[in-house]
Amino acid sequence: MPVPVDRSLRLPETEYVPGSQLKSGIAIHHTVGGSAETTVRLWRRDRTDGGRPNLVATAYLIAHDRTVLEVFDPAAWAYQFGLT
Repeated sequence: MPVPVDRSLRLPETEYVPGSQLKSGIAIHHTVGGSAETTVRLWRRDRTDGGRPNLVATAYLIAHDRTVLEVFDPAAWAYQFGLT
């Protein structure tokens, strides 16, 4: 049975590296932001010291109600752990 995926909280392309990116693994990340909506709002506001978007995000979030949210195309890439 396929898992339904909610794409209602998409991040703008300035918040991740768009386009297909080669992957070498899967990261599972626990976010303590309270809700999926809060996490996405934080990612949208997060900036570097120079004012550019901080490209820290994950393609998928799982909300407290078990909803799976895809916030950007999983073929794209972001700094899941804040690495440069």
